Amino acid sequence: MRLSVAELLNLRYKFEELTKNYTLPEHESHIDIIRWFIEEGYKSNSLRNGFKEALTIAEKILGEVDGKKTTTGIEI
Repeated sequence: MRLSVAELLNLRYKFEELTKNYTLPEHESHIDIIRWFIEEGYKSNSLRNGFKEALTIAEKILGEVDGKKTTTGIEI
């Protein structure tokens, strides 16, 4: 099932709120940052509060962009 634009924007907002104090190349939530977070974010953020939820949200957003389901199974 495809997410609506409103649902995607809500997920993006949650991702930004969860990661505002994380180590990221930039503190925005464009698709390149979301991809970076999925691939590299664990190196300096995996022990932070909310990391698993932020990762799940990032995977859900990227899955919508790429057209596939990639969530880790954590319910949001």
